[in-house]
Amino acid sequence: MRSPVHAALPIVALVLAGCGSAADSAAPEPTAAGAGIWAGNVVVQGRADGVLVGNNTTRPVGVFAAEEQILPVILWTSCTVANDPRLLAPGERRLLGREAIVGLDVASGRRVVHVHWWHPAAGRDGATCADSVRMVVVRLPG
Repeated sequence: MRSPVHAALPIVALVLAGCGSAADSAAPEPTAAGAGIWAGNVVVQGRADGVLVGNNTTRPVGVFAAEEQILPVILWTSCTVANDPRLLAPGERRLLGREAIVGLDVASGRRVVHVHWWHPAAGRDGATCADSVRMVVVRLPG
């Protein structure tokens, strides 16, 4: 028999960020001056069709986006492989469509998205890992 404590624990899902398909399409950069939120040298802009992410750094970046209320019940990790085509190249802008944002359900009115980004780096053992994960919060309009 399971204890009440075990029965009350939320179900945890594992998400490997950056390990999905490379189906995200390229998108134009924000048109309004100062549009979006700058986190270091990565710009993130909430749009009706998803989140526009622009890499203004000199190195590739990995990106993971999730709806705010899903984050406490998922366990995710950055999945970084050197020369991975899913990474955003320096100067690249990419639209993460609504379907690419984990847990997004705009019909429920939940439109706050946490966008995490990182640079791939060589770990002590020579494996590729995230240097550090940064995060910015945006709200989708609507």
